[in-house]
Amino acid sequence: MNKLKASIEIIGHKFSPLKLIKECNLRLNTYNEKGDIGVKGRFKNKEIPFGYASVSLSKNSKNNESDIYSLLNYIRPFIVLIRTFGAESIVLNVAYYYSKQCNQELSIKEIQLLSEMNISFVFSVYKLENVDNE
Repeated sequence: MNKLKASIEIIGHKFSPLKLIKECNLRLNTYNEKGDIGVKGRFKNKEIPFGYASVSLSKNSKNNESDIYSLLNYIRPFIVLIRTFGAESIVLNVAYYYSKQCNQELSIKEIQLLSEMNISFVFSVYKLENVDNE
């Protein structure tokens, strides 16, 4: 059994997720504004020096599209606006969990969307025992 988790991570020293939310109906899973006080991690009880947002899709895609393709397609209409509101870094973050064999590939369409939107790509692989129960 294999499991894939994908999210788009958006960061910028002038990035404002709240302005983005007010301007469009992009669903952000988590976010913080520059200057918010961190509640965990390296910025716990400290001012966070950048704006941050994470976007992921909770359900499997329709029409046999991959989860990665669906996520990239979802964020595509918002990409210019995201950069307008101060995003300096936009990254597709994929975690792939496997039990017996590790094999995952990106389609040509997914690679084209990453290139078209100038989005970086991080791919991490973990043994299935490390996946949280959702």
